[in-house]
Amino acid sequence: MTAYLLTWNPKQFKWHELKNKISKFRAGGSITLQWSCGNTKRIAKGDRLYLLRQGVEPRGIMASGIALGAPTEDRSWNSAQKTARYVPVALDALLDPITDGVLPLSELRNGALGKVNWKTQVSGIVINDVAAEILNKQWRKFVAKAGRAPLALTEEVSDGTKYYEGAVNQVTVNAFERDKAARQACIDYHGLQCAACDFDFEAVYGERGAGYIHVHHHVPLSEVNARYEVNPQKDLVPVCPNCHAMIHRGAKTLTVRQLRAILMNQRKRVN
Repeated sequence: MTAYLLTWNPKQFKWHELKNKISKFRAGGSITLQWSCGNTKRIAKGDRLYLLRQGVEPRGIMASGIALGAPTEDRSWNSAQKTARYVPVALDALLDPITDGVLPLSELRNGALGKVNWKTQVSGIVINDVAAEILNKQWRKFVAKAGRAPLALTEEVSDGTKYYEGAVNQVTVNAFERDKAARQACIDYHGLQCAACDFDFEAVYGERGAGYIHVHHHVPLSEVNARYEVNPQKDLVPVCPNCHAMIHRGAKTLTVRQLRAILMNQRKRVN
């Protein structure tokens, strides 16, 4: 996962929908948008994105999210005769620069972070890995301090009693609300063995591995794009992290059955 910097200058682009986006985000609504990413074509699904407010104070990081796919070309936001590249983004944190503040430039100019070009007028520049790790920690701390706790972006389910999922509400693979109760209900029904490769963490690691497993959605929440009532028995399945990564690797998401078939074929070839 590579981190990229996107930019917004209120002097150049009047983001008229910002207030509505913030209100919807705080209400738990799903927030996805297309944002200009300069000339870069390298952004891939799952990459980390930060939005930098420029031009006028307060200047600094005001939002973050995950790329939902590669950039595509469309009509430029400032010229009907030109085109521009846009990346689809699922927001996992969105601050109101006026009332919440932003992670200020003064905190982004020290140490490894100081090597990032925070004065760039172009979206889509890469944030080096060392700086990205530091930025992630500072950003999460700042957002939490502002009372806008970031989402937990993982492929696992986290929090609630009714099994509703899909609403963006808070940050590290798609920015959607998770349900711990749904996760536990899935495990209670299916058990803790990987449905693809049969790996059992407790059997291999003993007490340290007890109770550990990922929970996979048969239909990714990023494709659902709305709140829905999840059935833990039919919609969720336990998988180990390795299989989970292979299911989601590449442009096409595999089914658990497809991955299991790949594993069986590989075992036959080896034996």
